[in-house]
Amino acid sequence: MKAPHLLRSRIAWATSLAACCAIALAACGGSSSSSSSGSSSNSSGEAASSGTLEIWLGGDLTQATPGSPFQKWVNLQASRFEKENPGWKVQTTLLPFDNSQNAAKLQAAFGSHNVPDVMNLYAGQFTNTYAAALSNLTEEVEAEKGLFASIPENVWSLSCAEYNCEGGKGEIFGVPWNSGAYFLFYNKGLLAKAGIHAPPRTYEDLFSDCEKLSAKGIVPVSMGASDGYDTSNMFTSNLVSTLGEGDIEKLVSGEMPYDEPQVVEALEPILKLTESSSKCTTPDALGQEQLKGTAAFSAGEAAMTPYFGLQLAAFQHELGKNLGIARLPLSGSGPLLKVNNGYAGNPFDNWVIPSDAKNAEMAWKFVMTASDAEANKTSQEMMGLSPAIESVGKSLTNPDQKFAWTLSGNPAIANLDQVMPGNIANYLYKQLALGQLGKQSAAQTMESVQEFAESPVNQETP
Repeated sequence: MKAPHLLRSRIAWATSLAACCAIALAACGGSSSSSSSGSSSNSSGEAASSGTLEIWLGGDLTQATPGSPFQKWVNLQASRFEKENPGWKVQTTLLPFDNSQNAAKLQAAFGSHNVPDVMNLYAGQFTNTYAAALSNLTEEVEAEKGLFASIPENVWSLSCAEYNCEGGKGEIFGVPWNSGAYFLFYNKGLLAKAGIHAPPRTYEDLFSDCEKLSAKGIVPVSMGASDGYDTSNMFTSNLVSTLGEGDIEKLVSGEMPYDEPQVVEALEPILKLTESSSKCTTPDALGQEQLKGTAAFSAGEAAMTPYFGLQLAAFQHELGKNLGIARLPLSGSGPLLKVNNGYAGNPFDNWVIPSDAKNAEMAWKFVMTASDAEANKTSQEMMGLSPAIESVGKSLTNPDQKFAWTLSGNPAIANLDQVMPGNIANYLYKQLALGQLGKQSAAQTMESVQEFAESPVNQETP
């Protein structure tokens, strides 16, 4: 089956988030090339010989707290940049981890023209929402010979206008430096104690394994359900087994409602995970946020945890040979399972340059440093994020890293929450958390999301 683009349709960004952003950014004008924006040149037209490059860390790098692998990776890229560009220093600022708070911070910054030189943002709607205030990097990418070809186009796509890079000729707003998917990490030793010799392939298998593990006094699944992020990750990953070709595009464009039966079908087994009858999670899961949901697994107390690849390096260190990594269980057998690798994934992060950046030329140099082969390789080694550059992925020798990259680099579909309108995604997280608490069914959860999507404020075209 011919591999499709992750998203090919022209998407109407008719969301209140985009509308608010468009109003706030009206004074910014259209996108401009980074080579002509900002004020990084002196009177002779040459780049300034020294200065401070200001970088805001959003996306996965909001976790770059002191002493973390994320901070160490950022520091490494900053050191490389400073060594390559004597006289320049890098200053970083963390954006909020919470997506709603992050959106508010970015809207305020773009609206006031008080922006840094470079930002790391989640790819997809987290970048496209702000396209009017970002530099169009198409010419820069084209000038870097081999850059576009080094990354698969379906990895580039979420950094391009309307998710279509047009072979490198479309509007490119960011440079991806990783790719990712969501996996089921498991403890081989704990599964073996319950007589389980392989990770579950279906949700039916998973619920059966939960019974066996619980009977042995072992916590089956460690997760955080209070913020809806883990639930969303498992739900949108399961959509690959229930949707047909083109359905993700239809959902995002509004042609298909969010409460369509095959969408609800994908959510039902996820909400069942935290039901007491399933014996899969402890009550703690309902009160924990995503970042704390893996604690029991890391400590060797839980048999499985659903999480994305960015914890792979930490899990390898904590569990050693007991660590296993597998596809998340699936509930359906739809046609998308035969497309590409039959899995859901996409680039998680990209570097962007605001059109108002003061040091745009140096910003581009930093982007090239922090997204090159070395940055991709160390991202995998230090944090667990799979590389975006295809040659780096092919060179991986660790079986777990290779497995993660294979699913991340050539997915059948993108994860829904990374391509759906931002304000609807934020509403989705809240509804999923309520569903996980047992306060509403899967059908009621998605009906609520659809009603929100149809509300008058979301029908405005910016």
